[in-house]
Amino acid sequence: MSVYLVFLILAGAAEGLLLYPLALNLRAPAQRTSLALFWFLAGGIGLLITYSLSLALASPTVTVLAAQLQYAFLGALPVLWLFFALEYSGQKTWLQPMRAWLFGVVPLLTFLLVLTNPWHRLIWENYRLVEQGRFLLFRVEHYGAWFWVHLAYSYALMLAGGYWILRECGGRHLPRYQMARQMVALALLPLAFNLFDLFYALPHWGQGLTPLGFALSGIGLGGLLLRYRGLNQLPIARQAVFDHLSEGVIILDHQLRVVDLNHAAQRLFQLERVAWVGESAAVLFPFWHAGLIPSTSDPLDVDLCLRSAETDVATYYQVRVIMLTNAHGRGLGYVITLSDQTERITYLQAIEQEAQTDPLTGLFNRRMFWQIAARAVAHSQVTHQPLALIEIDLDHFKAINDACGHLIGDAVLVEIGHRIQGVLRATDVLGRLGGDELVALLPAVTMRDAESIAQRMRREVADRPIQIEGWAVMCTISLGVAVTDGACPLTLEQLVDQADRALYRVKRRGGNAVEMEIIAAPPS
Repeated sequence: MSVYLVFLILAGAAEGLLLYPLALNLRAPAQRTSLALFWFLAGGIGLLITYSLSLALASPTVTVLAAQLQYAFLGALPVLWLFFALEYSGQKTWLQPMRAWLFGVVPLLTFLLVLTNPWHRLIWENYRLVEQGRFLLFRVEHYGAWFWVHLAYSYALMLAGGYWILRECGGRHLPRYQMARQMVALALLPLAFNLFDLFYALPHWGQGLTPLGFALSGIGLGGLLLRYRGLNQLPIARQAVFDHLSEGVIILDHQLRVVDLNHAAQRLFQLERVAWVGESAAVLFPFWHAGLIPSTSDPLDVDLCLRSAETDVATYYQVRVIMLTNAHGRGLGYVITLSDQTERITYLQAIEQEAQTDPLTGLFNRRMFWQIAARAVAHSQVTHQPLALIEIDLDHFKAINDACGHLIGDAVLVEIGHRIQGVLRATDVLGRLGGDELVALLPAVTMRDAESIAQRMRREVADRPIQIEGWAVMCTISLGVAVTDGACPLTLEQLVDQADRALYRVKRRGGNAVEMEIIAAPPS
């Protein structure tokens, strides 16, 4: 057995091995394996078997019959390649039944003319059987007119398939351009082998390389597509709806490598000009971690916040991860969708902000402040840490409103809130109870520190006039401070009552002062 025959058999066996995973996928329509690709590989195997038998048996009858049968495969393979290319590049409208049958007219007519060639000699005018070693070779001396029609038609189909692959997959989806070029190069490999056969190999050697070219082409195409999981999750031929979804969509294989992205996902992660096919999800997407892999078939939903490095603007997304399985429940990969929730989250945050803050000053409103204060008092009672509550009242605020107007009065109130907030610590809380009444809560503070902070508040307001729209408004505040050491049983109402008493005493003395009220456990 010659080395060439052994090589043909090995190539056929390798192509047959590739048919197995494709055949499995044909039974799971959700995986969208190309039927045309399956039969392209099967046709290549048939061509190899036919040619190998003619070499191995060396019988005149078998050699002539094998030469005739080869035309059945040589005519069908270009059609199958075109069908695969059209399906893969999203041009399925060309594959309507009537149009698909028209593509097969020339190959079918060619095969019929081959079988009846002795009557009309349109395929070959004459041939002879040549003994070469132990092989009996079929050598055509002169080809007939229809042979060249068949050859031109086959070349046109192969080139058209390559054109659609490059046009749809290489031009529009830049990251797949390299893969598209590899596919086209593999598909056109048989044409190069065939040209070599026609003008050199067959006239000089008597043995053709075209069957081997189709075999190598099928092996390369099948291996390339299986390597990138292009047949298990989503073909390159993505429908327009996928590319134009407002949601970002990411397709991963079972090894968490990227199979596909739509335009929204490419823009979101700035991958328009990055070769992302086959890359790890952890490398491309900063949000990805092992905790996002669903352990069951149920979707996994998480919230995600992304911040722009240039503007620091936050964008909120709902991330949903869905496991892809075949008909037998075997995991194939994952679909990740990113739905922009920024408008909804911003709206909810605005509602929450309105529910918690005073619309004029931006401080905590009465309801929110008392909720915080209640928790702080409870915590103080448990941990026995000191706590201070400071009630603040603007002196003669009605006179300011009457003299300057309510707009100026509101601006004065806002400025005083800002000045007091600047005195407080990060752990302190300031709120507006209503009108010109403010209140501050100071956790973990001693009596001396509480009085010092209150005096600083008073001076911060009294020492500098408030400049607003040409007005220089002098203001003072009165402060009633209630301090508990945390050891004395106390409720929030009792703490507020003590601060009220202290503030009342300040007001009776004319304001612009601080009055302290100490609440401590009696000595044991």
